[in-house]
Amino acid sequence: MEKYLSPTFTQLGEIHDKSNTTPPPIPNTTFIPTTTNPMELKSPKKEVAFNKENCRKALAKMVVLDEHAFKVVEGEGFKHLMKVVQPRFVVPNRMTFARDIYQLYLDEKVKLEEELIKMGQRVCLTTDCWTSIQQIPYMCLTAHYINSDWCLQKRIISFCQIPNHKGDTIGKMIESCLLSWGIEKVFAVTVDNASAANDVAVSLVKRRVNAWKGSVLDGDFMHFRCCAHIVNLIVNEGLKYLHDSIAVICNVVRYIWSSPARLGNFKACAEREKIDYKGGLILDVPTRWNSTFMMLDVAIIFEKAFFKIVLKVEQTLQRLYTCYSMENKSKIESEKDNSSVSPPKSEIKHIHKRKLLSLYLQQEVTKCLSEKMNDIERYLRDEIVDPMTSSFDILTWWKDNARRYNDLSLIARDILDIPISTVASESAFSTSGRISDSFRRSLSPNMVEALVSTQNWLKDT
Repeated sequence: MEKYLSPTFTQLGEIHDKSNTTPPPIPNTTFIPTTTNPMELKSPKKEVAFNKENCRKALAKMVVLDEHAFKVVEGEGFKHLMKVVQPRFVVPNRMTFARDIYQLYLDEKVKLEEELIKMGQRVCLTTDCWTSIQQIPYMCLTAHYINSDWCLQKRIISFCQIPNHKGDTIGKMIESCLLSWGIEKVFAVTVDNASAANDVAVSLVKRRVNAWKGSVLDGDFMHFRCCAHIVNLIVNEGLKYLHDSIAVICNVVRYIWSSPARLGNFKACAEREKIDYKGGLILDVPTRWNSTFMMLDVAIIFEKAFFKIVLKVEQTLQRLYTCYSMENKSKIESEKDNSSVSPPKSEIKHIHKRKLLSLYLQQEVTKCLSEKMNDIERYLRDEIVDPMTSSFDILTWWKDNARRYNDLSLIARDILDIPISTVASESAFSTSGRISDSFRRSLSPNMVEALVSTQNWLKDT
């Protein structure tokens, strides 16, 4: 008689006859196979009891991490999937599921609070503001720190609604957030250079942290400016000298992309010129200067095809010019500016300073020859480690040498977690933009904060 594997999982791999019309009842435990080999499925090695709360918590984590809408739990396809995976699990409705997600947020927040209290060291902050599609202004505050294993951590500690983007308002919101988390020791605050409001906000935070006795050197080095934003300003200032040339390429790319027929003609020109490039044209984004480089880089590849398109446009203009000249019987003088666009090619020169660093450290070593040395003297006296090697990790090095340089390692822990940019806070806006999109405008600010913060905490753990 033909035999098959029992789908009841009473004993995975148990053989039953098809003629048996009364299968055993579903037990209270589910066997999880530890292998995909059918021959080994006869001996289950792990037994997990069905737990309704764990299933609901896992479902909440899935929706938060994958940014699903709450209505996914009410979908027919999802309900059918859950009946197949675990018939005993009753899928909650949308309102109950929303409460599960918020409870998950509260539980994860308690875990993070306990970690920060147990750590008891200074943290560094980054903050930025954003306006959602619902025209609700938000402020994101991210805490950066190095844990006991010398691993750099970043956690969103606030993604809250704010009345406005004024400096006093931002500073007070940061102060309120620090008080709610019990954070009094702040080493640095990194903000961008967009407005004077950030200067006012950091000054307010500096005064409060000084009053809490949680700053270092009275907060003289607390205010840091976003390096990425500074580089962006420098590059955009330099691009102003090339604005005319870049504008020409932007207009040509925009002209080609504006019509499927023009795009088809352009591709035909590229094929005739035997341009072997699978990608397409790129139009830059004014707020991202690296997109300008990408646009120019692709434009150089399609240079010959561009000339073909420009030639066709010029020929059409010539025909129109001749037609209008004959009708009006007048001479039209036209000035043509045949300026050639030649995107600049930048050459980056990398200058190695290892020899200078080695000579400097050797000079410092000679000054530290004494019987009793503190951590700094011992640090300068010890063997030099080449930081340019690919395998060198500064956090791992300090983890291995923290006991040797006890006091100096505390300084290193605070300095090495200073964020050089506000990317950590700005990246949260990308997540929030997807969460609070045009299809989910009904989400309250508290739920948006719960979704954004919980996703950040779950992904980093």
